[in-house]
Parts: sequence; C-alpha cells; structure tokens
Amino acid sequence: MNLKVYLLILVSLLSNILFANVISTSRLQQYDPLMEEAFEDVNSIFLFCQTKNGEEVVSKVDEFENKWFQKDKISYFNFIGLFVSRCNENANKYPKDSSMYHELSDKYTKMALDKLYNLSEDQKISISKEDQLTWQINQNIFSKLTKNIDDEKDWPEKRSEAAKYYFRVWERLENSIDSEDEIKIKIGNISYPKLSEYHIGGARGMSPNSIKDPEIRARYEKELNEYWEAVGYMNEQRRLQRLKVNGLLNLQRNIIRLYSGPEFLSKELEVEALKADISKYIKDEKIVSSIMEGLENRLAEDLKPRSQDFEMDMNMKIQDVPKRMQNEIVPPGFDKENSFGLIDNGQY
Repeated sequence: MNLKVYLLILVSLLSNILFANVISTSRLQQYDPLMEEAFEDVNSIFLFCQTKNGEEVVSKVDEFENKWFQKDKISYFNFIGLFVSRCNENANKYPKDSSMYHELSDKYTKMALDKLYNLSEDQKISISKEDQLTWQINQNIFSKLTKNIDDEKDWPEKRSEAAKYYFRVWERLENSIDSEDEIKIKIGNISYPKLSEYHIGGARGMSPNSIKDPEIRARYEKELNEYWEAVGYMNEQRRLQRLKVNGLLNLQRNIIRLYSGPEFLSKELEVEALKADISKYIKDEKIVSSIMEGLENRLAEDLKPRSQDFEMDMNMKIQDVPKRMQNEIVPPGFDKENSFGLIDNGQY
C-alpha cells in the first residue's frame, strides 16, 4: 500500500470519528476511489482557503458541493462529512480564522440537510447519520444566537430556522419506529430455514447454489431471503429505538434551551412559540403532541434535584437499553441468536 492511500485511509478514519460515523466504516475497510477523490477535493478547498477571501472560498466550495451532489447521494454526504470535519479541525487549529470555518461548517451542513429533506426516502442517509449531521449545527448554534439579543424582532425567526432541523429529524425518527405489535405482525414466526425439512445434507448457512434440485433450491433461497430481510428489519428497528433513547436526550435539551427565553436558562418553556414552530414544520398532530409532551417531561425531569448516585444509576440504565430492547421486541419463534448484530452494512 503506497503512502498516499495509507494517508487517505488514516484521515478518513479520523474524520469518521470526528463526524460521529457519518462516513460508513464498512466503506473505509477497503480502498475507495470515490473517497480518495473526496479527500483530494477537500484538500484543495483548504489549500485555497489559505490564500483567498471569504467570497472566493464560498464560490469554490459551492463548485465542489454541486459536483458531489450530482454523484450518488451516499458519496455526497461522505464528502460533506469530510468537509465539515476539516472545518471543525481547522477552527481549533487556526483560532483567528475560526469564525470563517464555523460559518462554512454551518452553511454546508444546513445546505446538506435541506437537500436531504427533499430527497426520496430511498436516497436518504440513515436517521442516525442525519442525527449526527444535525448535531454539527449544535456546534455553533448557541454561540451565534447570543444571550444578549440586540434585535428581539429577529429572534423568533432565527430560533425557528435553527430548530427546524431538530424537528425534522425527530419527525423522521417517530415515523420510522414501529410499535412492538407492528413488529410482531411484520415478522411473524419466521426463522432460519431448517435443512432437515428439505431432506438434504449440509450445514447451517450453506449457499443455495449447493442444492442441485432446482425446486428445492428455489424454496430454500426464498425462505433464506425472507429470513435475512426480517433480520435487517429487526436490526433497523433496534438501532432506531436505541437512537430514540440515547439521542433524544440531547435533542430535547437543545430545543429546551432555544425555547426557554433569550437567556437560554432552560427553566421554563415558551409553550405557545414552541408549539407554533413545531406545527410549522410537522403536520402530524400526533407527532406534535408527542414532541410537546416529551419536552415538557424532559424539562420537569431536568429541574428535579439529583444526587451523584442518581446520575450514575441513570447512566447504567441507558447503557443497558440495547439488551433490554432485544428482549422486548423479539417475537416468539424468531431466531434471536442470529437476529442481532450480524447485519451492519453501514447504512444505519
């Protein structure tokens, strides 16, 4: 492996950590010419930044952003992930230019999220990656929306614009999680094909190509595909439920900060303004009510005095959520031993 490819993979892995898995780790396990191209384009942008002014930099980034949006959408969001990671890295590395890098990060994160919102569902990145991309906005939001607001007339508009990305990802999450009853109906009693029923030899996991009889092979292949589709669906639901438990806490607290007055005191919700803004971006009244109830409960919970032992206990409960969820959502007859942790192709 030459030095260039080695450095590409190393920087990509670092970007994956900084950007909280927006770039799929499965894609980084092998050489990817598109990733190399994205890496080179991001490098050229930041070399350009060293000698040019703000408007010229934006024009250059616009050129590359448009180029990558014409490619497949996963590659586009990988490019955005690399770019935003480098913006954050350079903001820390060059303090005098930190404002420019934060503005670039904010501008193109929001641009990517707006484009994501208008894509068809099959072209969108996963909800967990959208959540992490939304989190990048949080890096700058409270420094830009200062505590001493000079023009109160602009405040509601600025707040609504900032919060809409939180509302959108929350709505998408709520719409994607099925109830336990719905999961059981969709999965039924499906299990891994039992080879004994086919009266053929072979070990569990054998390829359909190993079966000579075309009729038996077709039946086995159909049941095998149905099983792995069910596994993929179960794994997706597990990830979404885990995201709702582990990711929703920070999302709620960010919204509460925005809607607790210009001082961001997080003591009392501006209920009417909050509900009006949620309804502006979310039309489903059930989801609006669910979000409002969740925020009010979160604020009430956060205002309770807590001991150190309580905080440690809550952390332990959060860490234990994936295990508990496995037990709750696996229906009778489903092969639990092989239903979790096996499928992770980087899409979630």
